[in-house]
Amino acid sequence: MLYTLGLLALSFAALATGIASCLYRRIVFINPNRRRFDLIVWQGVAAIPFGGTYIVGGFLLLAVAIAHLTGMSADAMRDAIIARPGLLLALLGVATLSYSIGFAIGFPAGEDAKRGATWNALMSIPARLGALILFVIGGTLLGIGGWELLHTAEFDRWIKVLLHGGGFR
Repeated sequence: MLYTLGLLALSFAALATGIASCLYRRIVFINPNRRRFDLIVWQGVAAIPFGGTYIVGGFLLLAVAIAHLTGMSADAMRDAIIARPGLLLALLGVATLSYSIGFAIGFPAGEDAKRGATWNALMSIPARLGALILFVIGGTLLGIGGWELLHTAEFDRWIKVLLHGGGFR
C-alpha cells in the first residue's frame, strides 16, 4: 500500500508541475552544483512542451498506481504491456516529442547578449541536434504505438517475422 501511495503522490506532483509549467510558462528545477544546490528558473514558451512531458508522465504513473490499487500485480501489468504495447509506446512517443520540441525551442537563459545572435545560434547547434534525435525517437515510438493500436494483427505478424528472423513479404 505504501508503494501505491508513493506512486500516487509522485503522479500528482508530476501533473501539478506540468500544469503549472504550462500555465505560467516557467519551469523550476534544482541543479546540484559542487557544494550547493542552485534553484534554476527557466521562463519562456519552451516550458509548455516540457510541462506536457510532465503531464504525460504523471498520467502514466497514475495509471500504474490505479492498476495496483485495483489489485493488479506487477507481473500482470508487465504481461499486459508485453501483450499490447501500443498505448505505452504511443504515450512515450508523445512525451518524447513534447520534450524534443521544448528542447528545440530552448530558453534564453543560456544566451550571451555580448556576443550577438550569430554566436548564440552557433552555440545552440548541439541542443538542436539533440532535439532532432529526440524528435525522431519520439515520432518512431508514436508511429509504432499507433500502428499497434490501429492494426493489431499486422503488428503481431511483423513482430513474429522479426522474432523468427524471416524476411518481410
